[in-house]
Amino acid sequence: MAPDTAKNSYLLEVDGGTCYTVGDAALEAGKWTWVDYQNAASTSKVTLNLSAGQHTVKLLGREAGVKVDRILAATDTACVPVDMGNNCAVASDSTTPTVSVTAPAEGASVTGTVNVTATAADDKAVAKVEFYVNNVLQSTSTAAPYSFSWETASLTNGTHVITAKAYDAAGNVATDTNTVTIRNGDMQAPTAPAEVKATATGATNVTLTWSASTDNTAVTGYTIQRNGVTLSAVGAPGYTDSTALPGTAYTYRVSAYDAAGNTSGFTPAAAVTTPTAVDNRAPTTPVNVMVTATGTTQVNLSWKASTDNLGISGYDIYRAPLSGVSAKVATVTGTQFGDSSLKAGTTYGYFIVAKDAAGNASPQSTTVNVTTDTATPPAQQTTGVIRGKVLGTDKKPLAGVTVTARAASRTYTATSNASGVYRFENLPSGKYDLHWEVKGYEDADERLRVRSGTDTVWNMDLVQINGRSHWWNRWWR
Repeated sequence: MAPDTAKNSYLLEVDGGTCYTVGDAALEAGKWTWVDYQNAASTSKVTLNLSAGQHTVKLLGREAGVKVDRILAATDTACVPVDMGNNCAVASDSTTPTVSVTAPAEGASVTGTVNVTATAADDKAVAKVEFYVNNVLQSTSTAAPYSFSWETASLTNGTHVITAKAYDAAGNVATDTNTVTIRNGDMQAPTAPAEVKATATGATNVTLTWSASTDNTAVTGYTIQRNGVTLSAVGAPGYTDSTALPGTAYTYRVSAYDAAGNTSGFTPAAAVTTPTAVDNRAPTTPVNVMVTATGTTQVNLSWKASTDNLGISGYDIYRAPLSGVSAKVATVTGTQFGDSSLKAGTTYGYFIVAKDAAGNASPQSTTVNVTTDTATPPAQQTTGVIRGKVLGTDKKPLAGVTVTARAASRTYTATSNASGVYRFENLPSGKYDLHWEVKGYEDADERLRVRSGTDTVWNMDLVQINGRSHWWNRWWR
């Protein structure tokens, strides 16, 4: 393309703004030249003020044969590029601005609408100043004087922190803070309550009394602390703590507050110790006792749970032949029991007694009689046995474990004895879902098959809930 001194310009556009004609006829043709002026007028510079961030520069062809090799954007507008223009490279800006909150002053008391001001400076230029109250952005100023109008009534009375942050174009930031106290409306706290007394009115109840506080407007309520921790708030003097524990020492103290949020100091602590609970109340009698023979040597028992003022600890199961002396055969925590190792074709009587942790025993339940099945001749047997031993995490036998075996519509129940042994007799052939359960241990489940005339032995380890070392149940055969 032939040199042409009359055609030496292009168009420059930044961020979709003004389209500048750069260069033009004053340029010498046929050589590379740095150009920073418009329309052949060397005194008319292309100078733009750009904010920090991304910008779009667009070049548009204006005359044929004009080539642009490089564009240089420099903050030093006095620099004249030489060769490739590296002499105008701008060093990175690492100088932090300075900023100072000038009003309100540190420690000042403020009320109503307040003018918050700050000064800021930088070696190049301050891009913006942000104002925060309690770390929440309130306003941004991009030019001095830096300030904003703060309505203090939107916050509660008390201390608050004003922060000013100054930024330069390179993103360097400086911070300054002043702590001030808002004092709007009622600033007078109520008087502290007096004559606080704590009286144990039972093993689990403490009654508090105190004299009312006074205030220039009105006392709204009282905050109650127990052992230094807030327990409750009430609108008038007097409170009963019904969450106390028997035989426990406590301290209580009280403060007053008004509608503006002003609070008095706390009273001296009032000490009290609740009495140890004495349980003389026996559980209710177990009812709805049902006993079912599930074969020649086993019966299953179930009953409705008893109630007690402090809770049931367990149930004693008693058994006697039709003409014999009753004897305790097991103690369980649930409401089911399977009694095995009985005689075929024999009648037994069962009754149940509930107990609590204090040793109080309920009246015995109604005695229910049951007769085990008559033994089936060996040639006619179509049943089998499931038996095994239950151990705890410490490898010791677990007594009182409820074991249920479910197949189709029938459920069989057994309970492990003092040796941890459980047994199901005369189970019809088929598949059974077994479930092991006892208080303090994780439940376990397994599916077993019973074959006619055979014993199926299945031993189970149960994992203790507290202090367990594994999350799984382990079984062994």
